[in-house]
Amino acid sequence: MPKPEVPTQEALSAFEAQKLAAGGEGASIEELRPYFPLVRVALDRLGGYLPPDVAYETLEGTAILALLEAADRRPVGSAGFESYARICIWRALTDCLRQSRCFLPETQAPLRRLSEAADKALRTGLEGTDEELAALLSEPLEQLREALAQVAALMAAAPQAVIALAWDEEQLQRRLAPAICALPQLEQLVVAMYYFEDLTFAEIAQVMELSEQEVQWAFGRAAVLLRIQLLLAASDEKPK
Repeated sequence: MPKPEVPTQEALSAFEAQKLAAGGEGASIEELRPYFPLVRVALDRLGGYLPPDVAYETLEGTAILALLEAADRRPVGSAGFESYARICIWRALTDCLRQSRCFLPETQAPLRRLSEAADKALRTGLEGTDEELAALLSEPLEQLREALAQVAALMAAAPQAVIALAWDEEQLQRRLAPAICALPQLEQLVVAMYYFEDLTFAEIAQVMELSEQEVQWAFGRAAVLLRIQLLLAASDEKPK
């Protein structure tokens, strides 16, 4: 099904209702229209990886209201407004996704299982390839890669569910960069293109001349390795 144009009439109605609640103050729709593509980019990147219990329209309305709130805090068109608005949109979407099934134990089971196997592989001198992890888990390679695809979907929809650490944004950013740099080359490139270049899995596959499925597996492996590294960093910081 093709996605509706952003913003939809429902989102615009929510926008107007929010503005009325604020006494009619704040930026107009026309002033914010140049920034509506930020909403589309954020929603497109979630794409087919939305949790089944979260409606696209709910996230769209959430993102539009986040844009309005960004305009309440910083002048529209000022230096840095676009970056600030992008952060506000993603933060609002993240908060919305926190209420989804992404954080339930059964949803995170494949991630925990793969993380434990990858940690064991790395500690015993293995590289943690798909074949090695499948052997450690005593399961077919196809089943392991299906789990990697599930982890990739979880990482795309709610990365904070993968990291699962009570760090604030500044703490996470400080630790995330070295963790990404420590990833194998393929996984590092996929993560960089997804998060820093705003490319979809399909676009990454085209750039790297891989199948979209191979990109998804690499993204899943990256999620598992990032979780291990960040949990290790957290344990190292605990008082001895």
